[in-house]
Amino acid sequence: MIAQVHHQVFSQTCILTLNTVTPITHELMEDALTILYKKVESLRICFRHHDNQMWVADMPQPVLDFKSVSGTDVKAEEINLTNSPFDLHNGPLWKARLMTSPENAPCRFPEIKADFPYQYELLLSLHHAANDGVVVMLVVELLQNIIDHLLQGLPVDLRPVGQLRDAIESRELEDRFIAALQNDPARFAAMLREHEESKHVPLLIEAYGSPSEPVEPMTYVFPPVLLEKDVVNRINHKCRLLGVTLNSFFTAVKNTAMVELARDGGLKRNNYSITSCHPVNSRRLMEKCSKPYLGFHGISLTMHMITPHNVKDHFWEYTKHFDTKFRKKIKGNWMIEDRAMARLLRPESYSHEEHFARPLPLISDYIFSNLYNPGNTTQGIGKFVQITGVHNQSTLHKASFPFGYALFGFRGQVRLEVGYATGTVRKEVTGRLLDKILAVISDVSNAPI
Repeated sequence: MIAQVHHQVFSQTCILTLNTVTPITHELMEDALTILYKKVESLRICFRHHDNQMWVADMPQPVLDFKSVSGTDVKAEEINLTNSPFDLHNGPLWKARLMTSPENAPCRFPEIKADFPYQYELLLSLHHAANDGVVVMLVVELLQNIIDHLLQGLPVDLRPVGQLRDAIESRELEDRFIAALQNDPARFAAMLREHEESKHVPLLIEAYGSPSEPVEPMTYVFPPVLLEKDVVNRINHKCRLLGVTLNSFFTAVKNTAMVELARDGGLKRNNYSITSCHPVNSRRLMEKCSKPYLGFHGISLTMHMITPHNVKDHFWEYTKHFDTKFRKKIKGNWMIEDRAMARLLRPESYSHEEHFARPLPLISDYIFSNLYNPGNTTQGIGKFVQITGVHNQSTLHKASFPFGYALFGFRGQVRLEVGYATGTVRKEVTGRLLDKILAVISDVSNAPI
């Protein structure tokens, strides 16, 4: 992951819209970030080489990479953050930029802005190898609470939050799995066949091709979509009746939308091959702890589904089939097997730096990061500060898939984000795909099981 961030195969910037009762000064935000730095251990680490490996170390000196920025727009500043490398050796492995919005800046919740008239954009760029999505959500909640206390002139709880943790359990499982495969050639051959079968030209690139005109390779993320509460309630009800997860539901929705869009483009066949990548939280392999585990603990699980042309007519049956297959793979720790297979197939001269220095071949259809938890959503509701917008900008235009989806909770609602690689997919195709996704959600939420 360190090499992926360095070569911009993957990076993350969380953009928060803050509305406050009283102004946020540069000094107040600096105080808030300093407190956050002291509370969260993973914000105080760096990476250092030792024995040809990268190891976590404490930063030699406490440093904040924070600026108040003016004279530019949010997108330009986000690009600037993405293109400026982290100081791996000394840290910090995160950056913050505060931008004051003009008085007439739009707000997603105008009724909140009436009482919280001062508006800001706060950009938080965190090195993904040090802080995964779970930690980013924790950081956002903590920071909002700290700012709220400082604006009110109240004391802030300075106690540390969380525990920095390595991933020794998953590494040990991976080593045992590799040893077992090396002693079982038949099983290795079978897994190799399945591994190769999951690779293919992404379905919508097969149907529509890539842009014919030269396009600057970048990642475009559409504005977040907040799903209506009554629609989500209907979906939740049906999922509970069937015993399937929202993760399975939204995966089935995307696969259905892709099939319909491919057929609209003239690609007609009985069945379609769709491969999706699902980051799995490997904290599930660790001992239970009252403190949240900090660090990066995501392992990708590949799901290859043969999807029929009339999948929408049998949507809930297809969802159940995916859910059963996904649960079996999770229970069997297949995400560890996926990672072990990738390791076994590396050439002898392999290095992370060389591998990620150039765009990866496109072999999957999309990645889906599901960070939605009904019991743990970003509320952002304080007495003096409220979070009125969240936008996560990730890079994927050098990755092995052209589309990225993410699901979050926000102010009691479900937030869907969709991004794509501009050099491999045309914007109008992705826009039509998003429309299809929303249409499928509406249709199947009203359809009988």
